[in-house]
Amino acid sequence: MVGELVEYAGAGGRSERATFWAAGAEGGKRAGVLLLDERDAFATRFVEQGFAVLVPRSAWSGAPDRAALADIEAALAWFAKQRGVDASKLAVVGYARGGTLAFMLACTSRRVAAAVDIDGPVVYAELSAARPAQPLEFALNLSVPLLVVAREDEQLRRLRRLLEQGAKHVEFVERDEDGARTISFLREVLEVED
Repeated sequence: MVGELVEYAGAGGRSERATFWAAGAEGGKRAGVLLLDERDAFATRFVEQGFAVLVPRSAWSGAPDRAALADIEAALAWFAKQRGVDASKLAVVGYARGGTLAFMLACTSRRVAAAVDIDGPVVYAELSAARPAQPLEFALNLSVPLLVVAREDEQLRRLRRLLEQGAKHVEFVERDEDGARTISFLREVLEVED
């Protein structure tokens, strides 16, 4: 299954590229997954489950936080306007750096209806101009359901304590090898029928 290479206006009007799978939707609208992980096999799993998928191919992984979030917001804006995509059911799923950005978007974006952070650190080893705030500091602003896939460590315990204080809809699992928990979580919280 091959996605379509598309271009959209990124933050600041720059031309950005992404791979887009429309999930073969015939009529009707599909929930969408913006995937911050460039493994096409992972994207294909979502498409096979009936989701529309967008995988930005921009430099978000190495960009400063603010620029990366702005670029991803631009991708979400483009994605939300596509025929066959239900703009009220957009999720962001990310792995490693993409997971951190997915978590931050879940706390800041009005376009995101759910998020999955797979092994994305919520505490940076050190702050810098590119990373001026700890992602963990965004936690109390979380406004959408969140699935965190990560091994238990001090970062995760801190995140869990913060989110439990705010009575947020969050699930923690240590493993999701085949993506089955991620898919079932998104189906549940986005109210996607089989």
